[in-house]
Amino acid sequence: MSFRALFVSLPLVAIASSYASSASADSACFPACRSGYLCSAQGTCVSRCNPPCGQGERCLANGECEVASSSASLAPSSSSSDEEPTTKLSLHGGALFQSSNSRSAAGFLTAFQVLIGTQHAAVLGARFGVLFYEGHTTPEVGLDLGYRARFGSGDLRGGPMILAQPQLWFGDGATAIHLGGAVGGFIEYKQLIVQIPVGGGAVRSTAYNGQWNGVFTVAPTLGVRF
Repeated sequence: MSFRALFVSLPLVAIASSYASSASADSACFPACRSGYLCSAQGTCVSRCNPPCGQGERCLANGECEVASSSASLAPSSSSSDEEPTTKLSLHGGALFQSSNSRSAAGFLTAFQVLIGTQHAAVLGARFGVLFYEGHTTPEVGLDLGYRARFGSGDLRGGPMILAQPQLWFGDGATAIHLGGAVGGFIEYKQLIVQIPVGGGAVRSTAYNGQWNGVFTVAPTLGVRF
């Protein structure tokens, strides 16, 4: 080989060797590194940015870091659709036991309630009941106004409740005003609600010359939330 041929071939060999070395380095990472990373001589993907970008930044193709777009943080999280509504409706039905003026009676009760809140909730509701005293039937209508606190997690929860229960009673040719309330507790399992309020108050009836008489009431109910 002549000196001129050697002089021409040496650069070609250097270029081919450099190309082969680069190709072997690129092929060392399989699969290929994702955007923002390069294949090192050891065959591992390393960040194009050196030193690596900090938290909240991303590496650009030119090796610079920039603040990541905030569009992802503005998007609603997947759990937002699973958040519990702050206003819930429930329908209840159950037994009603009452004692007043040395007389006792049993009956049934239906109530509709609106809960405003989650762990701590205001209770707004209406109720209708019928009591079967000896010799006559006494319908009653009234309100459930109060507060309840709920504790626990998952499907099973419960807590205390306190209610004001103003009512009107009818029957036996008389009308009565009942001013009272109840305290008790409740248990929720998924959509089902068990309430056990124990109440008391005073009733004023036209059948007893307008006198006030004490009342004791127990009204366990089973409800469903919807």
